[in-house]
Amino acid sequence: MSQAIGILELTSIAKGMELGDAMLKSANVDLLVSKTICPGKYLRMLAAEIDAIQHAIQPGSSQTASIPADSLLLSKIRTTILPATSRPNTVAQRKAV
Repeated sequence: MSQAIGILELTSIAKGMELGDAMLKSANVDLLVSKTICPGKYLRMLAAEIDAIQHAIQPGSSQTASIPADSLLLSKIRTTILPATSRPNTVAQRKAV
């Protein structure tokens, strides 16, 4: 059961893909999001236990000394958050607000 989400943002798409591979191989984590968010920026979001997320984000953050990056660890999240990030929500019946 995943209890944390880790997010790493990079200003190089190529470096983001390279570090993303290293992050997935360094710990037992699930990939939630891996995409470009605007020209030249790359976002990777992972889910796992807290210690696995910390272990996976650490190499990514330390190898980006020349590339400005930001990382975030969200711990103790609700169980309903992960399904919302990994698949689109469907609306059964649309109504006016």
